[in-house]
Amino acid sequence: MSDTIYMSGRDGTLHPLSVAGYENEDNFQDLLADHPDLLAGSQMNPEEPRRWVLVDREFGIGDTEGGTRWALDLLFLDQDGIPTLVEVKRSTDSRIRRKVVGQMMDYAANAIRYGDVDTIRRLFDRTHANAPNVLDQTLKVADAEAYWDNVRDNLNQGRVRMVFVADRIPRELRRIVEFLNEQMRPAEVLAVAVQRYTDAQSQSSVFVPRVIGQTEAAAHKKGTSPQDYTRDAFFAELTSNTDPATVGAMQAVCDHVDQKEGCDLQGTPGGLDIRVHGYKLFRIGPNGSVWTTTARTRKFVDADDWAALVDRAPAQLDHPDARNEQRHPQGSLAEVEDLSAWTENATAFIDWCAQKAAAQ
Repeated sequence: MSDTIYMSGRDGTLHPLSVAGYENEDNFQDLLADHPDLLAGSQMNPEEPRRWVLVDREFGIGDTEGGTRWALDLLFLDQDGIPTLVEVKRSTDSRIRRKVVGQMMDYAANAIRYGDVDTIRRLFDRTHANAPNVLDQTLKVADAEAYWDNVRDNLNQGRVRMVFVADRIPRELRRIVEFLNEQMRPAEVLAVAVQRYTDAQSQSSVFVPRVIGQTEAAAHKKGTSPQDYTRDAFFAELTSNTDPATVGAMQAVCDHVDQKEGCDLQGTPGGLDIRVHGYKLFRIGPNGSVWTTTARTRKFVDADDWAALVDRAPAQLDHPDARNEQRHPQGSLAEVEDLSAWTENATAFIDWCAQKAAAQ
């Protein structure tokens, strides 16, 4: 892109605006945090332009459960609940060429492995005084709970977006980004050059973002939006991802649901939802994960029965003692030592919840 652009004045005069850098990285981060549209969501997806909300600055990422080893510059979410990890560097920083790529891979891998949707939601609520309105007005999200379900599913399946932002993207980084974006699925790797132009007279600035990494090959490999799982497709993927014991446990749970009056399975892009009399109870994922939200169970379990629910919930779906505490109990069956006992507990839990849901 040219180092000079021209702005037309009311009198028809052209005023040159010259490329100007950013004073420091913090100011650059401030700009993106306040104006996430500079990430150029319409260039990333012209048919469904990406819209963003900020979750946190210096978002902590750990390489162990509950730990914090690194700090990501900016974490955003888009309207599909896809976590968008943003690293910001000025082109004068030598780390922009190769070191930042390794950093981002560490961040993404560990965010997927140890990412906690409860933490992300808490930070989002802390960042925005009226979080539900932000989801509604900025992302056009009608069902907040379904949205946070999507965030969890995206983390669970590795559907994240990694974005390198700089005033100029060096050739070495561009080649790496294009290569990674063509090879990685469902994750996405992009760079955004946000050049700043200033008018020497008025000191006004113009910002011009440009997305890098959206090659035709990458677009073809990413394909269309994820589809709802059928039962057959779910168990085919589960079989390739996990061990026979996990497959057997989930198969037994699904068979039980099929035979239980008022219960059913519903396919989603993130797995299969187990429902009791129309209420979503918990979700099973194609990597052996199980999870739910307290917002779901509160819909059919009242305060008098909450302690009984806490006692009956199987491992990995542990509910908090306080009914009004917003949580997303979650875990993996790979961490369960006795899957036979877990299956027995899970089916009994489904039966008890079905009884409570039927009474609503």
